[in-house]
Amino acid sequence: GELGTALSDLNQGLQLAPPSVELRVARCAVHAALGNDAAATQDCAAALAVEPFNGLALEQRGLLRQRAGDRLGAEADFREAVRYDPGAYQANYYLGLFALQERRPAEAIPPLTAAIDAFPGYGLAYAARGVAYRLTEQWQQALADLEQAVVLVPEDRYNYYELGLVLQNLADLAYEGGNIERAETLYEDAGEAYTTYLNSSPPSSDALTQAQIGLEYVQQALTVIRASN
Repeated sequence: GELGTALSDLNQGLQLAPPSVELRVARCAVHAALGNDAAATQDCAAALAVEPFNGLALEQRGLLRQRAGDRLGAEADFREAVRYDPGAYQANYYLGLFALQERRPAEAIPPLTAAIDAFPGYGLAYAARGVAYRLTEQWQQALADLEQAVVLVPEDRYNYYELGLVLQNLADLAYEGGNIERAETLYEDAGEAYTTYLNSSPPSSDALTQAQIGLEYVQQALTVIRASN
């Protein structure tokens, strides 16, 4: 396939000239994508032996450590990677994800924003930043990001659950503010988002339970609104 062809080309390039750091980092990434972590680790080590502050090499080593379960080592590499290469979008993504997992959503937003700035089509970063915005109650920003996430990563139905939570909160705020028509539309959209998530046969989890509760809640809210019209 394409990765095999890329690996062959990189192998030839590394034989024809003194091996450059860029070629070693590129081959590291291809080896990693092919699942050959041992060869990828060798290439990363060789690149970093020549250029210890190469942001892309540090990012690749961090990704390998993350995959191997070395969370602390990965985080250290990612922090160094973005220090030397602010556009290292995967490193920024994982730094944001780690902050989210550690319940520091406000701290997750800047690295996730840096990841999106470097790679505007990065659906995973939009999804994670949408959650961070939701947890910091920045509802409009959360809505914008999660709407992007469901377009960019349509196969990840969990994003519809997150979208439902945000739409439900926005609907509640509209209702409390007396904007009943807007609330009705938002409750309808929240119901659709929850239904899309539930129809994907998600595994048993807190999210599944909350989506079922949320769907029932918005249906009751719509019943109340329509009865008063």
